[in-house]
Amino acid sequence: MQIQEIHLPFDVPLLPSRVLSAGNLTCLYENGTLRCIQVNGQEVIQMIYSAVRDERWQTAPYAITDEVIQETENGFTISYIATYRLGAVEYKAAIAIEGKNNSISYSMNGMALHEFKTNRIGLCVLHPIAACTGRQVVITQPDGTTYKSTFPERISPHQPFKQVQQMDWTTATGLQATLIFEGDIFETEDQRNWTDASYKTYSRPLELPFPFIVQKGERMAQSITLNISTESKGGPNTNQNAFAETKMLFPAVGYSRPKGSKQLTADEIELLRELPFDHYRIELHLNEADWESELGNAVSEAKALATKLELLVFFGVDIENELKKVVQKLTPVINYVTSILPLHHQQNITPHIMFARMYGALKTGLPGIKVGYGTDRFFAEVNRNRPEDISHDFVSYSLNPQVHAVDTRSIIENLAAQQDTIATAWSFTGNKPVHISPVTLKIRGNADPVLEIDNRLHTSFGAWWTLQTIKNLGEASSITLYETKGAKGIIPANCSRDLLPPLYSVLVAIKSFKPVCIINKNAEGKNLFVAENKDGNQLVFVSDLMPPP
Repeated sequence: MQIQEIHLPFDVPLLPSRVLSAGNLTCLYENGTLRCIQVNGQEVIQMIYSAVRDERWQTAPYAITDEVIQETENGFTISYIATYRLGAVEYKAAIAIEGKNNSISYSMNGMALHEFKTNRIGLCVLHPIAACTGRQVVITQPDGTTYKSTFPERISPHQPFKQVQQMDWTTATGLQATLIFEGDIFETEDQRNWTDASYKTYSRPLELPFPFIVQKGERMAQSITLNISTESKGGPNTNQNAFAETKMLFPAVGYSRPKGSKQLTADEIELLRELPFDHYRIELHLNEADWESELGNAVSEAKALATKLELLVFFGVDIENELKKVVQKLTPVINYVTSILPLHHQQNITPHIMFARMYGALKTGLPGIKVGYGTDRFFAEVNRNRPEDISHDFVSYSLNPQVHAVDTRSIIENLAAQQDTIATAWSFTGNKPVHISPVTLKIRGNADPVLEIDNRLHTSFGAWWTLQTIKNLGEASSITLYETKGAKGIIPANCSRDLLPPLYSVLVAIKSFKPVCIINKNAEGKNLFVAENKDGNQLVFVSDLMPPP
């Protein structure tokens, strides 16, 4: 067996951080938040932080002033002023954090500086998936009554816990943990619906109307307190297979055609033909006049790239005539089309009755083409509108790691939730093929396309993150990565061959190696990506070990 190793440096800095202790509790203080709260190396809470959201669920960035951090022999105190600004949002809050005697309290006292619309203001707790999944929890409600529940194993489509005033559970090492929430009614959602690796407990229940108006000068006060017992109620849980190796077939990898882009040049086609190119993702919006020319350009490029099209077709109001038109236009080029995902341009997921009509017509009119059910948006849409009673050939959804947070540490953490979407999809589709379409580093759908650009894509870190994503999604039948060209693409605009980014070089190496499977080394291989070809040789990408928390 021959092993080829390629090193990817960790070239994107993390935010400055500081390790603090409170008895047996340790935590990471980073940019106003507490992260990775642990007891004897066992993570209990992933993060406690404040958030101000606008009426479109965008999180307002904040500036910190008057920050004071004091450490003592028994704990620490932190205070600062956070000023949140985003469009019409302008909000100021005094944050006070204290840790002592195996306890941490985090309080927020805020005031609106102007009137604005918001969907949420307040404190949030992120519960780590690995440490909490399957663990029983006792919820105390505002009226003092309690009920028992469990952190869900499969991704819960809706809030698993409501009316939360206190949470009590036993950690994996047998310690008793308690969270106390004050200042509002809290509830918990499963953030794996958006491929965040956490359950989140937050305030203002979604059952209440949103957005709502905050008046100038309006105040709020919230606090969250974490208490950990010092007496263990049981031994630690161990995973005997933590370092076991598993193999999975190497998935089909393709790329998106930038909507409305000019046709690829001969030089661009030459560069792209050096990549693994199993399919070409194309969007056709039937309510737009140029969709037929978009299809023609895509077919022409697919021929030049020696690949086939995965189509997302957005239907409008005249479904019957649009179906006939689509079948008519695709029939002459059917050999260059592998699948169709029919969607509706005004809804996040196609209604079941409408999809059933489309599925039958497309299967009849375009024999041999796979017709899928799903969304152009997040897994949450599929999970909340499961295709349990309709025929479909595959299920499809998109993925990005920045729905709720944009910092590098969160992007790394959120890798852990990607595989859970496939396992959950299989639980209600009977193991139907899964298409991840597309994977992007930044959230899509912004009114300003510039906001969809993330320069980290073209770093070694971006290449490493992409490899980890391919490994985590290896059980998918099809993965679409980014766009072919441009600031959001594999090939940056006007880029010469000697200046191509690390991601391009990584994909070229994979194409040349001809892998047949991925070897997943689980816990010990978080910085590795290992592929194997038919001869048993291995291609290993290794990155610097992630900085310690």
